[in-house]
Amino acid sequence: MSTQILPPPYQITPDDKRGLVVVVTAVTLAFVWTCLLIRLYLRLKVREWKLDDYLLGAATIFDSIQSGVVFSQVDNGFGETDSVLNADDLREIGKGDLAQQILYIITLLLSKSAIIFLYLRLSPARRHKLANWGTLVVSAIWAILSIVLVSAPCNSIQFWTSGPGQCKDLFTRWQAITAIDIMTETAIFLISIYLVEGLNMALRSKAMVVGAFSSRLPVIAASAIRLYYLRQTLASPNPSLSAAYPAVATQWHLGYAIMSSTISSLGPFLRPFSRSYSTSYRHTSSAPSTRNDTHVSASAKSARSFQLSSLQSAAGRPMTIAAAAAATVTELCDPLALRPDRFVQRSQCRHERGEGGAETDQVSLSSSDSKRLIITKKTMWSVEHDRVSVVEGRSNASATTVQLE
Repeated sequence: MSTQILPPPYQITPDDKRGLVVVVTAVTLAFVWTCLLIRLYLRLKVREWKLDDYLLGAATIFDSIQSGVVFSQVDNGFGETDSVLNADDLREIGKGDLAQQILYIITLLLSKSAIIFLYLRLSPARRHKLANWGTLVVSAIWAILSIVLVSAPCNSIQFWTSGPGQCKDLFTRWQAITAIDIMTETAIFLISIYLVEGLNMALRSKAMVVGAFSSRLPVIAASAIRLYYLRQTLASPNPSLSAAYPAVATQWHLGYAIMSSTISSLGPFLRPFSRSYSTSYRHTSSAPSTRNDTHVSASAKSARSFQLSSLQSAAGRPMTIAAAAAATVTELCDPLALRPDRFVQRSQCRHERGEGGAETDQVSLSSSDSKRLIITKKTMWSVEHDRVSVVEGRSNASATTVQLE
């Protein structure tokens, strides 16, 4: 019984690059889905699924559709020399090229949005939100204008059916699209620096966060490389064969843009933002108390893992922050320990309330960890103590102010 070896469906030769396009598209698509499955497993483990996860899932779906269009182009002869293609093949390749370009832009927008919404979850600061929303709006406008430019008259369909010489402004359009794309990617990276530059964090922790988000920087190089090969294709007398290289660069660009979004969201890289860094970013919050005093109970201490020691009275009962501050002043000004003369003692506590009447110490205690990210939020207690000593019929008054931050 003879053994027959079937030839591969596509080959990689000087006159046929279809095999190269198929292999690279399949490999990048496999990596993208692997990253999505890893992210899905981690989210199901902590039972969290946020908006950036939905966006990344949508980007993966659009990338899969775009890869399917590329496979269809290859089946129509994309990557072969023009001499073996007829007019119908070129028209189908042109339609597929236009479709995959639009999907390329949409996928990039979704990957950018996933990173930006991750930023929005990590920092509630108003200045950070303005930077994030500004970048998101610019990215959305870029995507809309890019789709208009690639769909305008003299698009990919005319390029493939009428010849390269009929559409001379295609490269100018892609120059503008790529330039704004690189600008938005640079802005996304700079936001990660802006996110941590003003925080009370160790330099190592800041470097870890910035390093995680810098994993997206190779996307800029991929975009520039794609533009370089696209220029060669537009000027080539054999565009179908030359177009294999920008197609490969496109697949790597999309695949890495999605994979870097997964890398940036892995828990160990975001450890400085949460003590529980196993891919969970849940922020603990408590409803404001209706009473004037906020108690720190033992259960709250264990649930929030508060780094400072709990406020306990001598009998072991929980104390309010105001009572603890007053007790501290009383111990420091004990009349029996300092001087025997008679004196009058008055203590007054002023409790500042946060926005909407919520008690600021309750909000502060819900931060869970003194090492956790706290951005420009302070709680101040002011305890005033007046002492009057009666000596030789005259009264001398002194005031001591203790501020606890």
